[in-house]
Amino acid sequence: MDRLLNIGRDDGYPLCAETLELLHKNVQLLETVLNGLNLPRHTIVRFPYGDFAYVQTVDSTSGRGEILKIGTGGTLSNSAVVSYSITSSNVTITDSTNNDYEDVYQNRTLNLSTQPSPLMSGVKVVDSENLFDFALWKDITLYGYRNQSSSDMSGYVQSNPLVIAKINDRELRIRICLQVTALPISQDSEFLVVLNSNYLNNATDAFPIWASFNGNNNYINEVVPAIVGHSSKIEVKIPTHELYNQGSVTSFTGQISINGIIPLG
Repeated sequence: MDRLLNIGRDDGYPLCAETLELLHKNVQLLETVLNGLNLPRHTIVRFPYGDFAYVQTVDSTSGRGEILKIGTGGTLSNSAVVSYSITSSNVTITDSTNNDYEDVYQNRTLNLSTQPSPLMSGVKVVDSENLFDFALWKDITLYGYRNQSSSDMSGYVQSNPLVIAKINDRELRIRICLQVTALPISQDSEFLVVLNSNYLNNATDAFPIWASFNGNNNYINEVVPAIVGHSSKIEVKIPTHELYNQGSVTSFTGQISINGIIPLG
């Protein structure tokens, strides 16, 4: 983006319309970036310095928001803010020869409040550092299905399984929804969904998660603990023997679902 260089008061280039236009465009650039996030209406993003905030005052599809100086309520915690108002006033400037230039610019101020407003609901205040992820997400693809003996179990999984996984420096997110037919179950059986990644190789522990079983014949509807770990790849280990222990079930037909967010740091 363009930058101002020699603008010192004593020997710099004098203020001109082009200088003002450059400053205006720099502000608009940041507002454009934040508008592109399509934040919900009445979302306020606070910046760490200078008591400035971005506020999305309309619905997200309109893509309009603005950066404002915080007036009253600047010391309130994010959770305490339930409403806000924007005040504005036009400024007239008098030059060195006493010529008045009306409405040269407008002062606009964001005022935060703890008082509910019947015209405003869903106000949410977040800090800018929590709005963006520290790292780009890496998508993780499915590698295959195994049992506790590393035998291939893909033949029990029906077509078009839903396996979505992604990871960054802070989180691993997993969503799995499988339809299985006659999946074998025994006293020590496990069903492993293997993901095509070794991103967890630096992790020294295993991560607990939950797996939901919903049987087609409605007699198996259970939630069992599962483990996300790794060897050469990320493995979601589902202890299907938990179903056997609850009733000597020898096979399962139905849906297996897993949804989880695992914090990494």
